[in-house]
Amino acid sequence: MIQLPDFLTEKIDDLVEFVKTKKQVALTCIILVVFAILAFIIFTVHSCSSVTKKEVKTVRTPQVMENFTPDQEIIKPDGPQMPDGYALSRNPKPQWTEKEIEEHFTVPDDENLEDLKKANDSLINELLGAAP
Repeated sequence: MIQLPDFLTEKIDDLVEFVKTKKQVALTCIILVVFAILAFIIFTVHSCSSVTKKEVKTVRTPQVMENFTPDQEIIKPDGPQMPDGYALSRNPKPQWTEKEIEEHFTVPDDENLEDLKKANDSLINELLGAAP
């Protein structure tokens, strides 16, 4: 039989004594160690077996770009398309027509002007407060 060193036999005796005196704690520790080993094995097997290389979509460039030389003309990429009816700029008319005036502008009456004057006066008084 194999002869173990003294310090190893002492440690094994201490472990056996611990298991005899505290069975529940020892059993819990053993179960946790076994679960940790199983989790490690499952993780390594899963990571090794599920290695799938993701397909990278490659965009084929035009034949001109594959053999590029600095003397070639630069090819401008396609930009975003403008939707139909989109105007980059417009020429505003200098004056409104009578139809536009009737559609967009309403003449305020005296009561509305007086309410606006009171609201403005109260804002000014609030801002100025007790200023001289």
